[in-house]
Amino acid sequence: MALSIGAFSSGIDTETIIEGLVAASSVPGDYMEYQVDVLEDRSTQYETLQTRMTALQTALEDIDSAQEFRQLTGTSSDDTIVDVEVDGTALTGTYDVVVDTLAQSTMSVSDAFSDSTSTGVIAEGTMDITVGSDTTTITVDSSNSSLTELVATINDEVDGVRAYIMDTGTTTPYRLVIVGEDTGADYAVSLDTSGLTGSGTVPNFTETRAAQDAVFYIDGIEVNDSDNEIDGAISGVTFNLNLEAPSDTITIQVERDDEAMVEQISSVVSAYNSIITHIGTERAWDYDDNIAGAFVGETLPSGVIRSLQGLISASYESGTEIVALSQVGISTAQDGRLELDTDELEEALSDNFDEVVALFTDPDEGFNVAMQGALDVYTDSTEGLIDNRIDSLDDEIEALEDRIDRFEDTMDDLEERLRARFTMMEIIISQSDATMTSLKSLLDTSDDD
Repeated sequence: MALSIGAFSSGIDTETIIEGLVAASSVPGDYMEYQVDVLEDRSTQYETLQTRMTALQTALEDIDSAQEFRQLTGTSSDDTIVDVEVDGTALTGTYDVVVDTLAQSTMSVSDAFSDSTSTGVIAEGTMDITVGSDTTTITVDSSNSSLTELVATINDEVDGVRAYIMDTGTTTPYRLVIVGEDTGADYAVSLDTSGLTGSGTVPNFTETRAAQDAVFYIDGIEVNDSDNEIDGAISGVTFNLNLEAPSDTITIQVERDDEAMVEQISSVVSAYNSIITHIGTERAWDYDDNIAGAFVGETLPSGVIRSLQGLISASYESGTEIVALSQVGISTAQDGRLELDTDELEEALSDNFDEVVALFTDPDEGFNVAMQGALDVYTDSTEGLIDNRIDSLDDEIEALEDRIDRFEDTMDDLEERLRARFTMMEIIISQSDATMTSLKSLLDTSDDD
């Protein structure tokens, strides 16, 4: 901390003078700090711009294929028996479905045991468990001849089954249950205990549930599947079988969801407008208050607008009837933002559905791929123009901060020099005062003589 020298001899407020001189000399440093604030704000606004452009890319990626863009709904007349899921590859239409049998896994239950934990309950030897065409042989010896230990061995060594002990609460309560993990006739489970020849009990199993495929009918045609979730019978349609109902016919309706597609395009428009609004705000200059936005004087945001607006007004060769966004209800307002006429878009979907889909999803000639390419020029994580500009701003900020540090050192040196000079002045004045006092004393003594 600098020593305050006060005004002990001269009566001059030297502290205030020093502070004023240092403050006046510090004006360039204050301006450099202001420049750092400006550059940091500019960098932040570029980061915001990049985030908003990335959001537009995401909205476009959500509809950059026909499967993603085509929105369909599937309804069932009784979803307790069968419900339905659809994706963009499905064809619209009505299907009559009858569920005859559900796919199920096998279950086998052993005879009852009175003890589940004692060693030697199960006869020693080997036991074969076959799942489909794969057989696993497990060995039973003194280390695993209790019911509990045998269950653990089966679960550890045999793929495709799950074993557990059921306590029935009767006099001999314990039963070993073996369940197949997969549904379908191909995953039937067979148990061979003939290799258990040692002392103890050889478990006898009864199959209480047989493995079977699902059997159902679509428009009278029989379909078999090992699972109750059938996604291969009709492209783009997944039938979820919930209940056997051989005599009930369920109507499945697959319809286009134009409202959902309008919402998807609306999301693209909103994301685009977010970019335009941000750039417009940061390019503004309030002349009355002399407040400039972060992008004033920057050329890159102007390039963004030119690039994006050029693609909005362009024509595309993805179709013959629908070749421009203006034909699907998208227009540019005076402030550069997009406006979406949903009625016009719905009409275009109704009249030229395939061409509207192509306009947004054609991988070579469509609007989507062109816009994503333009955005990537700015948002690419390694070579994007925005990242490059942010890096450049960071370099400028770092250089300014180095200059500020050096300038502050210079101001510290200036303050020390000023204090040294004013201190010397006070000392000289003090010494002069002392000399004057001494001379006056001598003169007074001489007069007395």
